[in-house]
Amino acid sequence: MTHQARNLSEAELGALLWTIQPTGGTENADYCHMLGMGKPFGMGVVKLMPSLYLIDRTKRYGKLFDEQGWELGVVEASPRVFIEQFKAYMAQELELTPGSFWDHTRVKMLLSMMDWNTAQSRLGDRQHQYMDLERDAPRYREHFVLPDALNVNRQASFTNPIPPQPQQVAPVSMPPMPKLSKTVPGVGDTVKGKLQDYTANKYIFLTVDGYSDLVEGYISPEEVVKAGKNYSNGFPSNSIKLIVQEVTQNGDRWMVVCQFVLHDKK
Repeated sequence: MTHQARNLSEAELGALLWTIQPTGGTENADYCHMLGMGKPFGMGVVKLMPSLYLIDRTKRYGKLFDEQGWELGVVEASPRVFIEQFKAYMAQELELTPGSFWDHTRVKMLLSMMDWNTAQSRLGDRQHQYMDLERDAPRYREHFVLPDALNVNRQASFTNPIPPQPQQVAPVSMPPMPKLSKTVPGVGDTVKGKLQDYTANKYIFLTVDGYSDLVEGYISPEEVVKAGKNYSNGFPSNSIKLIVQEVTQNGDRWMVVCQFVLHDKK
């Protein structure tokens, strides 16, 4: 299974990695995901062990081919660095002391439900057995509020449950995520882009502001000459205004050929 993510900060990538494979919490815990609902005990339990690969754009666009074929610039990276960034971000947002992320109530509840070792220890426990509607109906006539994940083992019995004490959990305020204007610009649209490098066929590769990495901008060498541009001393550090001349799709990527705005003589 492959999952691709783009336009994530280091903390956001760490959050994604941590939800796929949580770390920390109880010693010797074995955290697994439960897929589906209403399954017999143990079915649908999977353990995800991801590998992280990043795209080095300098390497990708520095040359066209490598020893294997197309130079994709894919390099393997360690998830730990990004998970630590996520933990530091959450500690700052929730005003936690360093290293206490695992002690947050919501995190402890999640890890308690995901710990497969704890779940296996409940096999045969009267409080975690399947309900028989005919045999057990009298015990379920009264509907009690279920406890949270941390207190489920503290129930005395089904016939005389102890009502859980409500816990006050502070709401988490997350900063708004930037929104992309459109998926792909259209022919004739005015966009802004930042010039990055020359390709092997002397096109200028650029990133298009406000669009994902799937949108790759290019300026032909003929357009550079026509506009009288000279980048022998390097590209400008700021984004420049461009007009979309042509848009073509190549797999999951979009190639956007641009031309300069005439009054832009940078």
